[in-house]
Amino acid sequence: MRSWVLATAAASALTAAAPRDAWYVLQAEDGTTIGYASETQRLGPDGYESVAFQEVSLLAEGGGPTRFTQETVTRFDAAGRVRTLTSVSTLGRDTTRTEAVIRPGLALVTRTSVSGVVRSEIELPPGVRMDSGAGLLRGRAAGALERLEFLNFNLDAQAVERVVIEPAGQGAVLRTRYDGEELRGVARLQLSPDGRILASTQPMLGARITVRVSDRETAMKPHTPYPGLRRALFRAPYRMSAAAVEIGRAHV
Repeated sequence: MRSWVLATAAASALTAAAPRDAWYVLQAEDGTTIGYASETQRLGPDGYESVAFQEVSLLAEGGGPTRFTQETVTRFDAAGRVRTLTSVSTLGRDTTRTEAVIRPGLALVTRTSVSGVVRSEIELPPGVRMDSGAGLLRGRAAGALERLEFLNFNLDAQAVERVVIEPAGQGAVLRTRYDGEELRGVARLQLSPDGRILASTQPMLGARITVRVSDRETAMKPHTPYPGLRRALFRAPYRMSAAAVEIGRAHV
């Protein structure tokens, strides 16, 4: 899997913005804009879907610019239940497609890449979330927020994670992800007074990346390929679950 690290960062903010169209800038630690992201919600005959897209241009070490894109489509039924999750990421010439069909208590996952097709079944416990907790934050001010803990299905990691959200002061919360007791990731979320995520910042591969709410004109401005993360470009953006790793080994 060669999906890059910013997929995780954008997902932190994309599920919690405007109800129709939303735009974001992706910035490195020094404030350099390294890409943009957008989210669109569309109504359908049997429900609706949320389409999140992001694009980043980076300088690969020893080479020219490399373009990374990812589109994630979440389809809901008329009652608001997630039915499918589909992620298509492209890094240079390599494309990876991951789809999860959600059944009662089960996610049927298919990952297609240059290495082939791998299928797996992930058990989903009752009450598992698929929005990293964004829905729990809506309508809540950070200062009035109590500690939240829940289970969340992570499509990229092919695993159910334990997520904890706690107040961090100055209108922010800290979101940590665990595989059991093992820490998998940390993000600082800046919230609006009504609990919308305005920005998400997290350390990734030696740098801090921020996804920040913006407007279309600002987000779409041209930017030069960013060299700051070139050594991390072809490394995995997350630690896959032990079960997912074993499935991949069996497939190979």
